[in-house]
Amino acid sequence: MDQGKIDGLLQASLSVFGNPLMVLGADFSLYSLASTTPLPREYRVFEQGKERMDYINAFTQDSVFMAHKECPEPFWTPDYITGHKAVVQNIRREDRTTHYLAVMEYKNVLGEECEDLLKILEGYIRYFLYNKVSGIYRRDETLPRIFLRILSDRTMDYMEASQNLSGLGWQGSHEYMCLVYKITYLDQRNISANAICSYMEEHFRHCCCFSYQDDIVTFFDLTLLDLDEDKVAGKLTHFIRDSFLKAGYSRVMKGHLNLRRQYIQACLALDVGSRKKPYMWIHHFNQIAMTYILEQVTRKLPGNMLCHEKLLTLKEMDERGSTEYMKTLKTYLDCHQNAVKSAKELYIHRSTFLYRLDKIKEILESDLEDTEELLYLELSFRLLEQDRQRS
Repeated sequence: MDQGKIDGLLQASLSVFGNPLMVLGADFSLYSLASTTPLPREYRVFEQGKERMDYINAFTQDSVFMAHKECPEPFWTPDYITGHKAVVQNIRREDRTTHYLAVMEYKNVLGEECEDLLKILEGYIRYFLYNKVSGIYRRDETLPRIFLRILSDRTMDYMEASQNLSGLGWQGSHEYMCLVYKITYLDQRNISANAICSYMEEHFRHCCCFSYQDDIVTFFDLTLLDLDEDKVAGKLTHFIRDSFLKAGYSRVMKGHLNLRRQYIQACLALDVGSRKKPYMWIHHFNQIAMTYILEQVTRKLPGNMLCHEKLLTLKEMDERGSTEYMKTLKTYLDCHQNAVKSAKELYIHRSTFLYRLDKIKEILESDLEDTEELLYLELSFRLLEQDRQRS
């Protein structure tokens, strides 16, 4: 499509409508804007800027707008979102809205007669949109194509992918991080993935954001950004919350060979974190790694069939009496085998603690000196706790 023809149509229509006109994509990206005079900032709400996502979120949560999102007839948007009224005509193809044509109430009061005029103008714009589409703006898809192939094609040549990334400036010596978004209260139709990707790439020049398997994936070249993971996460905290997203972050890793694994880490952070702490918006892989390990270990056998066998004996003795062997042993392990500190934590005399510890060693048939056994015991406590939480 010739961009100039739509610009020309809007410019020619200004004298008819007497107010600014614009064409938006379904993702609220501004495609064309016409006005007789430069518009104040508050009327340029869909231009790239910090407030753009705030307006998009407001529209996609507004019941009036969403009720008319697929309507073939013109409709009025309320003024409580942007501060001014507008009449919108959906531009549709195959019974689906792909663009919006809008006239904003600026210097002249809008009347009902503009609805019919807007429908006529929509027909011309639709013709140019769908009959000559080659000129429609698209952001560079080279980088997303490479990452999509890395994620989806397990047979791909990773050396070739690495060379392609290096050719675009994403070097093998750089550090990378992956972020996966899951849309919570709003589905893909309500808040477009394209709008989120545009926001990400506007605020992080050296990132690549794209849709993949119902999620939105972003890879960051932290070296080119000259940012660490905490600064990236800090810049996105309010955006994630205000956009009703949930986010999973991978670890930071160097080079290209682990990019797919970083994506898996981010997905796991999102999955495990959302199940364990559903009230949180943001999850990091490092925070869920131990939980993930325990879940994988117990996929075929429950924790009580994997834990230290003698630990079950201690547990049974505690249940029969008031020995508190389990609590004593766990405190001892948590205190790094420090008897004085352990006794203090348990509020008992040191001699009482040592007597109890000797009984525990006798039951375990262990001197509690072997590092592998100590690790096994600590893991066993985690496994039994997981069993308790599941029951």
